[in-house]
Amino acid sequence: MISRTLSLVVFFVVVFAFVLIGGYATGLTHSPFMKGFLQAFWGQSSWLVPPSWAIVYSLVAISGWLVWNGAEGLERIFPMMLFVSILIANATWWWIYFEWGDPRLALTNLGILWGLIAFTICIFFIHSRWAAALLIPFFAWISYAFVFNLYKLQ
Repeated sequence: MISRTLSLVVFFVVVFAFVLIGGYATGLTHSPFMKGFLQAFWGQSSWLVPPSWAIVYSLVAISGWLVWNGAEGLERIFPMMLFVSILIANATWWWIYFEWGDPRLALTNLGILWGLIAFTICIFFIHSRWAAALLIPFFAWISYAFVFNLYKLQ
């Protein structure tokens, strides 16, 4: 059995690996499409985005780790499948929106991601109230992205 500290490190590595996979779609530079994203009509500053994401994704990693440690054996399978699904859907959104430039499909993806996060919060609540609560900022961030994505379609 791996130690709790090592398992926490693994959760951080996995979450931020998915963030990097998604972030790769932006070219890890500030392309014109990315600049448009960072300069939303409600004035979010571009310097605010990286630390915000770092905090939100750190909370996601801790949330998954709490459920991993709070559940045992087969109890872990379904919550961890949901956890991985939100990471995949989140990374996919970056590719759809930034690399493929398809805001309609990206909006659909965000809707699916939004539902997955809501469902994951409910399932995580069964195992750990803290784990569920730590996903709320991610849920809020995706809600913000959904509104922004919707705005860009008009």
